[in-house]
Amino acid sequence: MTSSSEPHKLVLRRERRSRATRPVKPQSGEQNSLRLVHPLDETRDHVRGGDLTGRVVSVVQYGDFLCPYCRRLHAVLARLRNVTSETAAFAFRYFPNERAHPGAEFAAYAVEAAAQQGRFWDMHDRLFEAEPPLAAADIISMARELGLDMDRFARDLDSESVRARVHRDLEDGRGNGVSGTPTLFIDGTRYDGAWDFYSILEGVRLPVAARVQRSARTFASLPASGGLVLVAAAVLAIVCANTWLAPYYQAAMSAPFGIGPPDSLLSMSVGEWFSEGLLAVFFLIV
Repeated sequence: MTSSSEPHKLVLRRERRSRATRPVKPQSGEQNSLRLVHPLDETRDHVRGGDLTGRVVSVVQYGDFLCPYCRRLHAVLARLRNVTSETAAFAFRYFPNERAHPGAEFAAYAVEAAAQQGRFWDMHDRLFEAEPPLAAADIISMARELGLDMDRFARDLDSESVRARVHRDLEDGRGNGVSGTPTLFIDGTRYDGAWDFYSILEGVRLPVAARVQRSARTFASLPASGGLVLVAAAVLAIVCANTWLAPYYQAAMSAPFGIGPPDSLLSMSVGEWFSEGLLAVFFLIV
């Protein structure tokens, strides 16, 4: 056990370092912000829930222990874990914003120091469930209440390996375009929906439908997507028109199709509808 004066020295050292830490800066790059550069990895990440030997939905959070929005999300994710059972795995990655929340880096170092004794999630939950404001002395008291070896905790808290672990997550987040907290990636794709329980549950429980929707949105955001759609349609038409499918293709393309009220029906052949429709899609996307 450390002496009563030692934690205070530790706090002062940490506070001096925190003030020297550069602020979080937004990252550019649309493609990097949509897909997770480093997917969930149980050998790298702090993970709970989900049977990782089977097919599970991954939920990766970049969070700040002193962020009020992360605090609210913590309660939502706790409910999600209760209903998703073994079908979803939840990972937390550090993204302390020292500029917005002074002391956030110290809190992240403290949780990672607790992780060195196998108590990451205990310390994680304590911090998010504690009433703010949280000073460094309060965080050290939480570690003591968890029954951690305080001598080892003090060494780990001040170690380069713990700092490197936190800053690795921070840099990864920046590389993914994370500029604020909380930020979630569900099945490797950034979640941009509402933050309520049912909205996130839909993304977690319907991974196939959500994955198709998110993939379509990602594809549509690419500058070349409109051209690719037209090329694919042209190739399909050539194949159909020059194989045994030709009679069926010609009959389908020449069939009339109309929309609107009976007295002013807009009618064109199916082929004309496809031609005009694909051009409209192309110009809308590009």
